[in-house]
Amino acid sequence: MFNLRLKHIIIDHFVFVCVKLWALSLIMYTSKFLEINTVAPKYYRFTKKVLVIVLGGTLIYQFFFYNSSIQHLHYFENVLSFLWLFLIIGILIFSGKTKRLELKYYLIPLACFILFTAIGLIDVHFQFLPGNAFTYVKIGAIVELSGFTYFMKVLIKKKLSKTEQLENELQENRKKLILTSKELKEKERLLSSKTSIEKTDLISIFKLLENSLSTDKEWNEFKLNFKELNSEFLNQLLADYPDLSKSEIRLLTLIKIGYSQKRNSQHFEYCSR
Repeated sequence: MFNLRLKHIIIDHFVFVCVKLWALSLIMYTSKFLEINTVAPKYYRFTKKVLVIVLGGTLIYQFFFYNSSIQHLHYFENVLSFLWLFLIIGILIFSGKTKRLELKYYLIPLACFILFTAIGLIDVHFQFLPGNAFTYVKIGAIVELSGFTYFMKVLIKKKLSKTEQLENELQENRKKLILTSKELKEKERLLSSKTSIEKTDLISIFKLLENSLSTDKEWNEFKLNFKELNSEFLNQLLADYPDLSKSEIRLLTLIKIGYSQKRNSQHFEYCSR
């Protein structure tokens, strides 16, 4: 920029605008990467307000007092760097419990940036390393950017894989329920050959149903699959009829997915007795 023969004051203003953009992008990226808007929405709103007020206020001051603001902005930016640091630390603390994987991926490239920056700042005073001290800050920034990009890609892949796994499990559960429903319809067809059901036949019906779900493990697996597609049915059933036995609950659950509506009232009446 000096080679373009621009005035020093123009270059200084440009640098301070870039610093503000860097602080804004880093804090907003941290918020999005660690999903602070869902983890701690109040803190997220507080962070946005601080950014708007502080960055907007200093930007207005910078250009309103164009000729004299530069000499004060050096002091302001040094003070504000601690404010940005505190905001980021707050985001890390709030996300630590629920976003551990994302936090680990975030801290690795950030630690590299801090390390190289610290080396560069120390070298400014002691000059124990070859080359320009600011070169190490540049290296840290490049490592940070590359690390954020790589870990963001890894994180997105993991989330997509988890979503695909859940979708496959849901489809499998649906298939199991459809198969169970077909089996129950076949049993209904056999039972419908009788003109009426006596009270003493209820025991036989229970035994028939229990044979299709013979073990507690099979029944528990069936209930888990059933709850995913009919999450409120069992809760509402137990809330309305808390005295139902285990066999009655099984019968009514199977009626829900397989038996005809014509027989529902008859079966429920027998169960209630």
